[in-house]
Amino acid sequence: MIRRNFLRNLLLFIFALFFGYTIKKYGENLILEKGNSINVKGNDGKSIAEKIKVLMEGMEETTAEMGSVKDLGENPRSLSRSLSERGYNVKDFGAKGDGKTDDTIAIQRAIDFVKILGGGKILLAGKDFLITSSLVIPTGVHLIGLGMACTSIKTMTNDFDAITIEQNARQVTLRDFDIVSNKGVGEANCAIRAHENNGGAEHRYLNINIWNFKYGTRVGAVWWNNTVENIRWNNCDYSFYGDGGTGGQCINNLFLRCYSNEPLTNGYYIISFKNTTWYSCNNGGTSTKSSSYMHLINSKGMKLIGCNFENILLAQDDGGIVVWSDSLVSLDGCSFVNNKGVNGAISYELVSRDEAIVKVDNCFSIQKGFGMKDFCSINDSKIIYENSPNMTLVTNLSSIPMVNMDSIINQTRQYTPKALGVDTIDRLTFINPGTGVFSERIQITLIGVENIVASAYDLQANGMFKVEFINISDGVRNTSPHKVAWVVW
Repeated sequence: MIRRNFLRNLLLFIFALFFGYTIKKYGENLILEKGNSINVKGNDGKSIAEKIKVLMEGMEETTAEMGSVKDLGENPRSLSRSLSERGYNVKDFGAKGDGKTDDTIAIQRAIDFVKILGGGKILLAGKDFLITSSLVIPTGVHLIGLGMACTSIKTMTNDFDAITIEQNARQVTLRDFDIVSNKGVGEANCAIRAHENNGGAEHRYLNINIWNFKYGTRVGAVWWNNTVENIRWNNCDYSFYGDGGTGGQCINNLFLRCYSNEPLTNGYYIISFKNTTWYSCNNGGTSTKSSSYMHLINSKGMKLIGCNFENILLAQDDGGIVVWSDSLVSLDGCSFVNNKGVNGAISYELVSRDEAIVKVDNCFSIQKGFGMKDFCSINDSKIIYENSPNMTLVTNLSSIPMVNMDSIINQTRQYTPKALGVDTIDRLTFINPGTGVFSERIQITLIGVENIVASAYDLQANGMFKVEFINISDGVRNTSPHKVAWVVW
């Protein structure tokens, strides 16, 4: 214990010397306070700088006197490196974690210390840490609590963000604690906010409960290769709000086993993302206020796999999931349970609009509320669905017909696109088998190919159909040859 206290206090002295803090003793604890430690004199008239120099020169001898240091390893590296691997306790920087003390300065002091060292772990070893301004997290900092419902960061007002991540920060971890707005939803308060113009990469948000914010998590452009795992957003206006802007560099992000619980307006509101996957995520609504699960806008390669959407109240003609503005989205193995419209108004599990393309596979809907329908397609959008036998109530307000793949006509041909994946097919190929005459209404699909959609557009001027293949993953036209099947009316 004596050796451990010595090493800890030595680090505090070194930090104070180089970064302008002074050290005061409160009871048995040494506390850092902002000041000019180089000019501070002791009772003997010597500066702290001189005393630190003496301590450093005598460190080897003092360590030998204290005995073995085998718990630091057989070949100890630097003292700071060894301690950083264990993590720095915010209580060593003055934090209390007692739910009464303002711990903002103490926690930020620990963050700044670890930043100077080039990164490391910071331990929130307490129950309730109150803050009055945002904690700013730089590259390489890993903020770790004792567990969900064990450790919490609580904002004392609702006019600031709890955690702000520095511009273009990399390798940031937030895990094992709760974030709570004590005063509820504010005009713009956020639990976790990444920079709006350059959000950074390689972040991991894990095992966090978030309560009562305008935005549970909000990110901006250039936010990529991040993992959001086991996050539970509760009673936030927006659980997750991501605006990729026009840069299109919000890409390759992953949501695992997250829970958007009772959002006040929208669970996920996503603009201009690419290649993002939700795996085994839950989405719950409330029976007292209308909201929606997810809006996906101008986003390509969005994949929802094994997700559940349950118990939301929808406004008339609204959708639990709304996909629009040229988005490409696929749902596989998802469930829709006990969703309903306000006062039995007509509403939908899924709405596709404004040239969006959605593929639905192996999904089901049960316990529909009165007036609830499955799909609605609006304004030149498309929904392709298969292996979803009980999802059949369809409203089509689009000029492009929706297609149930389970009932597609068994006519196939090998088709090789030309430049840019676009070619034409003689419209006389498409004869309605029921009437024996040409049909102007056609929908084609690929045979034995996943993650690619096929489109056919009528070119009445020359009696041909234009056909193109598009990758769902990135929205790029596909130029490989594929076998297609078609249905005509």
